[in-house]
Amino acid sequence: MGAFAFQNAYLETVDVLKDESDGEQADFDIDSDASDADLLELKQEPNKLGPERAQRDLADATVAAQEMTLQRWKRYCDFVRKDHMKLLRSCSIMSFKGYLIWYYKTHPRARRLNTYESVWKTLRLLYYDICHKVVADDIGKEITNYLHGQFCSGRGLVKGMRHKHVVGHNGLHGALYYHWKFDTEIFALELERVELAAGLLFLAFTGARPGAIFESGCKGIAGTNAALLYKDVKLRLLQPPDEASLLVLEVTIMLDKGKRKRNAPKTITLYENHTCTAMCPILHFVAMAFARNAFHPRLVSAGLTPYTLHSFSSPDGSLTVDFAFRVVPELRHHERAWFGRKSI
Repeated sequence: MGAFAFQNAYLETVDVLKDESDGEQADFDIDSDASDADLLELKQEPNKLGPERAQRDLADATVAAQEMTLQRWKRYCDFVRKDHMKLLRSCSIMSFKGYLIWYYKTHPRARRLNTYESVWKTLRLLYYDICHKVVADDIGKEITNYLHGQFCSGRGLVKGMRHKHVVGHNGLHGALYYHWKFDTEIFALELERVELAAGLLFLAFTGARPGAIFESGCKGIAGTNAALLYKDVKLRLLQPPDEASLLVLEVTIMLDKGKRKRNAPKTITLYENHTCTAMCPILHFVAMAFARNAFHPRLVSAGLTPYTLHSFSSPDGSLTVDFAFRVVPELRHHERAWFGRKSI
């Protein structure tokens, strides 16, 4: 950006802030910093201006988002010619408003209100991570009211969430029908065709986000091969007297958004579908497990095969059989993940 253009943009941002502050520009002097004494006091008493909160072990995607927010904050501070640490620690209402205006001017495609709510949320989290205290309630409320009021109406932002299409059972059935009958895609291994269908079924029957089943493509997670693992499932065979045997699969979702590093998994129980095997996630899972030799050698030596699966009996004669898996499935697998990327 040339010097003349930089100066015009700089003055335009200051003018907008002065116009929108309703005469409160004294709270924001873009050419002044917090005094050294104030910064020293803040360093000695980091929780003086806000309630103390315990440090959290943030998810990798959150850490990556915070790093991106920090880089944006640095670019904004370079724009207004201020030190990014001092300006952030000052916790100035007008500096936060200036950041939102700068973001609006530098991101022409960001025209939804919820985008700026996320920008403000990540900025508050960045302030907490650096200053070890939360933004004061009155400042948070003023910025929130400013976003929903003058900022939104003055720029014509679109309120509400973007409409997202939902796939019903008919849509899922149609997708699987096309996948098995008409799809001409060539896979390196035909097992991957089964894996793709299994992924669609697990997404549908568990209601989990794609990143909880497949490896997420989010920054900070992509390349980690974090996906649903064999250790996250329990396969059982129920053999009630005088009734047909039934396979039950308990799936524990460990990678839900916001819960990757918190001990709060959820478990979904799936039952075998005898009437429509193409819509049965357990059938697909068992097929992949046999193809990858994932069952424990003890079960294989006892005679477990795809043909004896439903009639397999427990050594102790119980009506329930729990199938164990290898710690690392052999043959072609994805580093213990069903739906990872890195194949071995």
